Amino acid sequence: MRPQESVLLGSKRKKNAKLAYQGHVYDRASYQIEYVTYYCEKRRSMNCKGKLKRNAEGNCEILKPHSHPPNIVKTKVEILKRKTYDTASRHPTLGTRDLVSDMLDGSSIPRKQKVTCNFPEPKSLEERDLAALRKLRTTDGEPLLYDASDYKKAIILATPTALEILEECEIIAADGTHKPAVKHYKQLYTIHGLVNDKFVPLVFVLMKKRSSKKADYRHILELLSISGVNLKLVILDFEKAAIGAFRGVFQGVKICGCRFHLCQALYKKMKKYGFKKLYQEDDLIHHSLTRFMYLSFIPRDRVFLYYEALCEHLKSWPVIWIGRGLGACIVEYDLRQAGFPTTNCSLEAWHRAIQISAKNKHPSYSKFFYILIKEHARISTVINSVALPKKSNKDRRILDIVGRIDDYGTLARYVDALIAVDV
Repeated sequence: MRPQESVLLGSKRKKNAKLAYQGHVYDRASYQIEYVTYYCEKRRSMNCKGKLKRNAEGNCEILKPHSHPPNIVKTKVEILKRKTYDTASRHPTLGTRDLVSDMLDGSSIPRKQKVTCNFPEPKSLEERDLAALRKLRTTDGEPLLYDASDYKKAIILATPTALEILEECEIIAADGTHKPAVKHYKQLYTIHGLVNDKFVPLVFVLMKKRSSKKADYRHILELLSISGVNLKLVILDFEKAAIGAFRGVFQGVKICGCRFHLCQALYKKMKKYGFKKLYQEDDLIHHSLTRFMYLSFIPRDRVFLYYEALCEHLKSWPVIWIGRGLGACIVEYDLRQAGFPTTNCSLEAWHRAIQISAKNKHPSYSKFFYILIKEHARISTVINSVALPKKSNKDRRILDIVGRIDDYGTLARYVDALIAVDV
C-alpha cells in the first residue's frame, strides 16, 4: 500500500522542526543516520506516547499509537499557516488577501507575477469577447459566466455551485459598489448568502448604470431563477429600486434595511441640517441624536410613535423625512430577537477589500477577472469550513435588553440602556 504523504513544517530558525502525518502533528526528537524520530506534539499536554520515524525517502512508520484521535482539519490549517508564513517572508510586498488566496488555490507567486488571466480589453461594449467570457474558469474548473445575453445592461457572473448554495440560503444580503467595476460598467452589484454564520459573495453583476431602476434589478433576479423556497430574510441598503425588485420577486419574504446604512443616512441628514458640530461637541445633543440610530431596536408597531416623540425634543428635525414607505423596511424587532443579522456591513468590508486588490478605479478586464477567480478560492474555503458561531458578551447583553423591553417603562429608557451597552 502506498504510504500516506507526510509534510515537514518549520520556522525560519528551526527548519523541519515539526511533521504533519495522518491528522497528527509531531515534534522532531532526534536524528539517526537513516531516519529521524518524531514524538506527538501532545506528548506533554496530554501525555500522548505517539511516535514515528521518517526515512530519507520521506516514508513514515508509526512506532507507537496515539492516545487521542487525529484532527485532519487542524493539521491542514497548520500546514497552510506554515506555508503562508514562508511565502510572506519571501514576498513582503504582497497584499494579505492576495497572499491568502494564493495559498488556498495552491498557485505559486511566480505564476501570480505573470498575468494568468489574459482577457482581451474591449474598446467598447460592442467589442466585448463573449467567447473569452465563456472560457473563464475558477480554480475549481467551474464556468464563471452565468448570463451575458443583455451585456449592454449587465453581465452576471456566478458558478453553478454558488447558485446551488444561494438556493439553500435562508438569509441573503445585497449591495453595490462602483470603483472595482471594469471599464464601460458603472457598478458591481453583489448578492451574498449567509453560510456558516458568514456572508459569502455568490453572485457578481456588472451593471451599466450607476443608479439602476427597479426593472433592472428585477430582470437580474428573474434571470438567476432563485425559487426563494428556503429564503426567510433579505438585507438591503435603503435603495428604493432594489427594495421594490426584491419585494416583487420574493413575495412574502422579509425585506429589511441594514442598520449601518440607516445610521449612515441619519448622520448625513444631521450634517445637512447643521447638527454635525453640535453632535460632536455637545454631549446632550449627541445623546439625543444618537437615539434616532436605534430605531431598528423598536417594535414595528411603535417605530413612528418613538420617532415622533424624539422629534418633540428637536423641533427643527423634519418628522416627514423617514417616510411611511421606508419605515416598513427598517430591521424588525422580532427578527432581532430571533438572532438574525441586522446589517450587511460585511458586504461593505468585502467591497473595500476588492477595491484594495484592484488598486485602481475601474481596473482592466484582465485584472478584474483575475481578482474574481482568486476570490473564488477563498469563497470555496469559507463554504467548506465548519461553523463555529460565537456571540460576544456585547451581543448577549443587547439580546437580553431587547428581550426585556417592557421592563424599562418607556422606550427612551430602553434605548438609553442599549446605547450604554453599544458604545
